[in-house]
Amino acid sequence: MSNIHVELTNNEIDINDILKVCKDPRGGALNMFIGLTRNFFEDENGKKDVVTLSYESDEEFALVEMNTICEEAIQKFNCLKVCIVHRLGEVGVEGISIVVAVTTEHRDKSFEATQWIMNDFKGRVPIFKKEIYSDNSSTWKVNKEYFEQ
Repeated sequence: MSNIHVELTNNEIDINDILKVCKDPRGGALNMFIGLTRNFFEDENGKKDVVTLSYESDEEFALVEMNTICEEAIQKFNCLKVCIVHRLGEVGVEGISIVVAVTTEHRDKSFEATQWIMNDFKGRVPIFKKEIYSDNSSTWKVNKEYFEQ
C-alpha cells in the first residue's frame, strides 16, 4: 500500500474513507484538515451571501503537483502517510472542498505537516474557485498564494 494518496473527485468527500487510507500502525497521530464552504464572503466592499462554490482544474497537472507536495512533506516531516483529496464542480455551503490528512509517529509533526501541505497546496496547485452568491452574481477567486510562488 502506498504512503501517498491524492485524488480529485466530482463526488462528495467521505472523511471515513480518508481515515482508512491514512491510518498506519506505526502512527501515533493522524491530523486532518477539512476545508468547508462557508455561507459568506466579506472584503472591503462589504459582505455577500455565498450559496455555492464551483471548482475547476487542470487535473493532470494538479495531480502531479499534489503528489510532489506529498513527497516533499514525507521528506520534510517524516510522514508515514499523506492524503490530499479535493472536490471539483459544485460544493454547497457546509460541503467539504478539500481534505488533507497526515499520519506521523508524533502529533507535533502531523500538525506542522498538515499546515505546510495546505499552504503549499494553495500556492502551487492549479485549482480555481468561483463563488456564486445569493444575488446570482459570481466571482472567480484568486489564490494570492498561487501567484506569490
